[in-house]
Amino acid sequence: MPPPDADGIKYSDSLLGQLLSLSIMPRNHNGPYEYYENPLTTNRSAVDSLSSNLWNYTKLHLSRMHAFIKSFLVLGGDVRSKMLDWIGRCLHANVPRGQIWNTHHGMGMFGNQTTSPDSFSINLAGVLLHLCQPLLKPQLKVLMVDPTYSSVKAEDKEAKGVHMLDAEKETCLVPLEDDKEQRLVADKYNFVTECFFMTHKAIDLGYRVCIEKFFRMNRELHRLQTMYYEMMAQNGADVPNDLVQMVSSHMQQFLCLQNVLLEPETDELLLQFYEASAIWLAQLSARDASQIDTLDPAKGFSPQTQQPVNMPLTGVAVSRVLKCIPEYIVENIVGYLQFSRHFDSRSLRVDVDAQTAIFTMLLIFMGSSERIRNPHLRARLAEGLESLLPKYSETGGFSFNATMFENHPHRLEIIPNLLRVFVSIEMTGQSVQFEQKFNYRRPMYAIMDYLWKIQAQKECFRALEREAIENIEAEDPPIFLRFINLLINDAIFLLDESLSNLQQIRQMQSAQDNGEWESLAQTERQQNVANLRNLGMLARFDNILGRDTINILQLLTSETKSIFCHSSMVDRVAAMLNYFLLNLTGPKKGNFK
Repeated sequence: MPPPDADGIKYSDSLLGQLLSLSIMPRNHNGPYEYYENPLTTNRSAVDSLSSNLWNYTKLHLSRMHAFIKSFLVLGGDVRSKMLDWIGRCLHANVPRGQIWNTHHGMGMFGNQTTSPDSFSINLAGVLLHLCQPLLKPQLKVLMVDPTYSSVKAEDKEAKGVHMLDAEKETCLVPLEDDKEQRLVADKYNFVTECFFMTHKAIDLGYRVCIEKFFRMNRELHRLQTMYYEMMAQNGADVPNDLVQMVSSHMQQFLCLQNVLLEPETDELLLQFYEASAIWLAQLSARDASQIDTLDPAKGFSPQTQQPVNMPLTGVAVSRVLKCIPEYIVENIVGYLQFSRHFDSRSLRVDVDAQTAIFTMLLIFMGSSERIRNPHLRARLAEGLESLLPKYSETGGFSFNATMFENHPHRLEIIPNLLRVFVSIEMTGQSVQFEQKFNYRRPMYAIMDYLWKIQAQKECFRALEREAIENIEAEDPPIFLRFINLLINDAIFLLDESLSNLQQIRQMQSAQDNGEWESLAQTERQQNVANLRNLGMLARFDNILGRDTINILQLLTSETKSIFCHSSMVDRVAAMLNYFLLNLTGPKKGNFK
């Protein structure tokens, strides 16, 4: 066991850590990458064959490591306690691995070298996932997991059988009202509870970090490949050797990381674990507080049984156990959904039960600021919901079944909850950064656009419109009225932004074409080129979002006409349309060519 204040990397350097670091990923931060050599000259079938073989080795290694670690745990007593203590301390020492500055800057001088490498972190999460199999269907022992695990204070951990350090400092779904408020806490915690929370934390530090790295590498590889193909088009085969090496190296690293993240058996275990987590979360959040908060601490606060979930949850008092559940549990589920959609994951596509459980959990939390206070996280839930949208295949038909949006028992809650999230990220006290707000709304528009094709969902919009007209003078404006007002505000703002950017682009392009940049110093020319490219990206982003906003307004005004023609709205709509016409067809339209 490394000393108490040891860096995370000391755990991967230990004897057990070295076994857990066996992977196709490098054993340490400095490499080397040993597989997928010369990817630019290797054909696709050879890459696929290698991937399949590597998956078999990974599966075998994880299975043996699981058996090895389990053999210590089943001995019980001090041996089990020391094994859990090692895992708990290891996770605590590697917390810096998951912090924002680390995941964004990647490796190098920012301190990532002091934490365990990806190979160790992914394998540790994989072994813990294997240990969690009794929590999954059909046994579903997740219902024995006590949600108050993260509220145990440091001085009580040993007596209560808690081995994770600083779990009480995690940000939870609902914050405490003040420093004096005490969270619920049980007298003792079982192995199932500890295994559940340790696994989620290991996934947070392993898979979540690697998924973020994967998307970042994907963007960088795309940029390098674009440069590579542009050079080939200009110079034929005569591409600078350093660029070839850079593309080849990035592609090799990318393929190694992709292989580790897509290993089929672990992917299936992850989905089953998230299904179990979603069932557990739904049981705790959909029950009235009186059913949970009054339980005997000696017996704990776990759900024990699976009860039917009835929505909407209006009138259901929120349990205090939500003040003990860390946000990373929900973040892990959303991150998996987004990553799976990128690859159209077979596990997620065919498992309707898992989809149903996760869908229910998303709906419960998405529209309820009482159950998740963080507006960013609720907006992320909408991104997770978008990941479950059917994907349209080029060969015709949907490649991802549409069961959830057409047959899920609570499907008519999607629209009201979606509008609540949409409005809440604008509210005082729940505001988010302006640019981030539009990033969050993009997936919401995609969901609305899809739902508009389903008659029952379209009727939800009409019902909300009727409710808004009946209560249009109310002190607390109806959700639909607030929603369409925000749409109009966004449409005007986005038009302004995109036209302003287009005007600046036109001026900069004219200066470039007229040779005004040639007299500038090289650094200034490079800065101007970078500024021009950045303005182009901003203009494109604003135009796409503006188009999507107008598209939703166009859909709404085709069916929910009454509210737009109401005396309190008609002047706003007319002013917006006149503003658009003046800018796009008026005397200054030539400024934007």
